Amino acid sequence: MARRPAHWAIRDRLSPQARVRIRRIADPLLAPLGSLRSVAEAGPRLALTFDDGPDPRHTPGILDALAGHGVRATFFMLAGRAEQAPGLARRVAAEGHEIALHGADHQRLTRLPAAEVQARIRGGRDRLERLVERPVHWFRPAFGAQSVRTWLVARRAGLQVVVWTADLRDWTEQTPAAVALAGLGAAASGAILLLHDGIVTDPADPTPEPGFDRARAADLLLTRLRDAGWEPGSVGELVDAGRPVRSAWFRP
Repeated sequence: MARRPAHWAIRDRLSPQARVRIRRIADPLLAPLGSLRSVAEAGPRLALTFDDGPDPRHTPGILDALAGHGVRATFFMLAGRAEQAPGLARRVAAEGHEIALHGADHQRLTRLPAAEVQARIRGGRDRLERLVERPVHWFRPAFGAQSVRTWLVARRAGLQVVVWTADLRDWTEQTPAAVALAGLGAAASGAILLLHDGIVTDPADPTPEPGFDRARAADLLLTRLRDAGWEPGSVGELVDAGRPVRSAWFRP
């Protein structure tokens, strides 16, 4: 296994509060290397994002839930999975949702040579664009793993890197109600919420894939957000509503 860079080891020893304080100082200085983390001055709007799909077991029900609430979201797709379910990927696009790239597959790019990172990002984007017949502008690295090198490759490919404000941890086993409660608790003006319409497990983690009803979780979350006065939507809609906030997001 490759040796972890020193700055990652230091980061792991910091408390969450210390990381926030450092980020408030560093982010404005490092904005040219920033990844989209939230949007300021967005009012009651926030973004819903779904990773690791499309998945025939979960994505159709999530699409039905979104349609029932009149909400568009952003789907960060794996090109390989989209090619395995082309009709489903095209349905996501046809129903007005944003198609974004999560990778050619779910490889952790920070562990790969530069040439392979470039091939996976550019190749994944091209494959996804051919499939859904529309341009892809957003990219979120698998596992949120990013280095300066992988960030530069994505930017040179014309992609904006999007991370998240809050991870609802729906990659763990829980109830749909618990996911909805976590989402409501994380709701904030301009927040980008991370969910999954599929799950690709980490080979280093033997934890089994959660089996809860993801469509039910999405429906409950949408209901609770709307009842509380929030206006969920896609990343693009959120960016149009306010001022993008970018964070220097680098982790192994």
